[in-house]
Amino acid sequence: MKNRFVSTLLKSRSILLLVGAVSLLAGCGRSDKVYPDRGVNLVGIDGRNPLPREIYDQSANDASVKLAADGTTSRSLAIQLKSDAGITNRALLGLSAFDEEKLDVLDGITFDSKIQSGSSNASVILVVDLNCSRANRRIRVVTATHDRLASGVDQSNGYKRFTANFNAAIWTTMGDQPITDNGTILVPEVSAAPVSLADLIASTQKGVCVVNAKSGDKALPNVETSGILLSLSSATKSELFINRITVGTKIIDEKTWGQQ
Repeated sequence: MKNRFVSTLLKSRSILLLVGAVSLLAGCGRSDKVYPDRGVNLVGIDGRNPLPREIYDQSANDASVKLAADGTTSRSLAIQLKSDAGITNRALLGLSAFDEEKLDVLDGITFDSKIQSGSSNASVILVVDLNCSRANRRIRVVTATHDRLASGVDQSNGYKRFTANFNAAIWTTMGDQPITDNGTILVPEVSAAPVSLADLIASTQKGVCVVNAKSGDKALPNVETSGILLSLSSATKSELFINRITVGTKIIDEKTWGQQ
């Protein structure tokens, strides 16, 4: 009787260990979710690549975002964006902390980048809610592509600082549909001359918000993404590092994410 009990106990433990192993393996896959918990040091959608809190790898196809040594010093870390050749391979760095922040408060986005290979810099993408209302979402996507950003200002160690102000004439939608209001074009389609976001911001009394949401835009993954995205895609294989991002008055850099 005792031997039968011991045998049963050992079998139960084996089953528990097997379940635990399967759970761990499942955690290493890609999870298409922007996690709302801002109090935990999370990883991106590729669970094998640790990323600082509130930063996500939401890349499409053969592309990635991860924390890596940038070669500045033996210990310095930066966010690496890497994409294979082809515009469908899009590295997307998502910033989740600005959900439902209004554009007129944030004012603009600045980032310091260093190109490792290829010639393309990062573009800025915003997922916005024109109604700024959870009950009545009106989601659109606007972008300031890398070729519209002014020449970067030299920083140290090969980095340059680029700025995408909302009042600068550098913005279009991501696709072929403009954002309109009673027939007036507020933000034109991607092929048209870019404009500032001033008319868009002034178009509603509630203001226009950045939102973490599923946009439905063909250029983005068909899942919920962060409202602010830095994007790298090119006809050639490309890689760059970003070591500092400023959104409004908030600075995100190595001092924020620490040595990991």
